[in-house]
Amino acid sequence: MKKHRILAIVSYIVIVIGIGALGYNGFIADSSGTSSMTIPAGEGYFAAFYTKSSMWINAHIEGTIEVDGAGGLDMFVLDSTQYDEYSFDLSPASSLWSAHGSAGSFSIDLPGSGRYYVVANHDSDSSSVAQTVTLSYKITGIDMLYVIIGAVVMAVGIALAYVSFRMRKKDEAATPVPSSSPTTEVKMFDSKQKLQ
Repeated sequence: MKKHRILAIVSYIVIVIGIGALGYNGFIADSSGTSSMTIPAGEGYFAAFYTKSSMWINAHIEGTIEVDGAGGLDMFVLDSTQYDEYSFDLSPASSLWSAHGSAGSFSIDLPGSGRYYVVANHDSDSSSVAQTVTLSYKITGIDMLYVIIGAVVMAVGIALAYVSFRMRKKDEAATPVPSSSPTTEVKMFDSKQKLQ
């Protein structure tokens, strides 16, 4: 098999991988999971779940947070600025979502790229007991990391396809064109010439 054919096959495979990363993981991306943390007994403790990387845009997050066992929680969804305020005194000035009780459900369009947190701490009646908090979540949106990776991989595949095309043209130019009929020796005979 000629080198340009092997290179063409490799370029097509790379392009398909790039399309997959760009389309499936980039524009149709979602991330979901379940996490649990235990908040120790005592005041000043909280559970923080990191929920979104800085590469997501047009993201939507939905989920549930609940405590296993007795007691209630103060629950919030915060951006990085709100989280900095919250971690100082467990009382943010504002939040994207908040609830109080043994469970809560949220569904939020996140305002932009950046870091987001789902946090919970003991309510005023539960600081004397350890509480296990479980978060189930799903994020949908555009994951720019995979969009960039997919675009780069596709560009590499297209470049390989172009090199393959140039190699094929060079091989075709170097190969002589076969004749349509075989070459034969032709002898002319003059009918006026006497045979000797």
